[in-house]
Amino acid sequence: MGTTAAVVDRRYFVCDVSPSSCVNPPIATCSLCATNYCATHQAVTPGGHGLLVCWTCQRTYSTAASAEVPSSLASAHASWVHAGRPPQQAFSYYPDTWIGSLHSHGNFIRGLPRSLNRSFISGLGTSAHQSETVAVQTFIAGQIWGYGIKTGRGPYRTNAALSTAPSVYHPLTAPQRLQAVAVVLREKGILAGFQDLGNACKLDWIGPSFGTKYLFFVSAIPGRYPALVLDSRIAVWFNSNTRLRLDTNLWSSHQYLQYLFAMYSWATDLGESPDAVELIVFQAPKDGPSSPIRHVTETRPWLCPKCHVVLPGTGQCDNCN
Repeated sequence: MGTTAAVVDRRYFVCDVSPSSCVNPPIATCSLCATNYCATHQAVTPGGHGLLVCWTCQRTYSTAASAEVPSSLASAHASWVHAGRPPQQAFSYYPDTWIGSLHSHGNFIRGLPRSLNRSFISGLGTSAHQSETVAVQTFIAGQIWGYGIKTGRGPYRTNAALSTAPSVYHPLTAPQRLQAVAVVLREKGILAGFQDLGNACKLDWIGPSFGTKYLFFVSAIPGRYPALVLDSRIAVWFNSNTRLRLDTNLWSSHQYLQYLFAMYSWATDLGESPDAVELIVFQAPKDGPSSPIRHVTETRPWLCPKCHVVLPGTGQCDNCN
């Protein structure tokens, strides 16, 4: 179930200073910016329930979409509850396909469960801020979970991301960047973690869809909401069912936090955890107007899952056909 506070009555709010300079005793830490806030500066949902978000972030990232739970989501939630609140299934994968591209991580991949679920990887990610090795392992497990048996370019892209070279302006190696993102997310909130992963700690071949998967797995912090996955399926549903338009080709922190605030608000008013609502949205029918997300023809290298040869084009391997 989602973490909620008692219904808040704004009529008795008397504090007009920002949360960072408030002298009232703090009650929690904002999930988005990591600011400690008092009861006066707690964000509230349209239903009057307190969020694990500060009032400043609510003023910045609330939109018309977060004003009320969409009817399509309420209906999908009711169906999910009626079905017994089934969790997301674990995803299978082919270990040898991944080891073919990630030779140095072969022992780790062989030791993973043959079906990966969120809870296992999130458990791994709780220590990502303490170790480059754990950060890399969390990232690899998240990539495998995200691609599943439809590996295609997944192993190649993951290896390319982990091979991201340091530069003058971004001197950290890929493992250092992954750990740094986990540290920043804990110390400064989801906003800072997202910004770093899209800028100073950016990895080759990793966009918001798979970048937010990593953020989710390293954001299981007690007393805070997790960063949620924002992929194309989520974006299509939002673009069809809400007034908030999402584009997963953009590393836009403002767009991402608008999405998070809406999801946190809906989840709290529905009495669910944010990741449960993300699952409901992910599985919901994608009816309605088409997504405004840009579609780019894929011309990047492709890894044959049978012979592990990296090839250009769209997935036709002459070695195996």
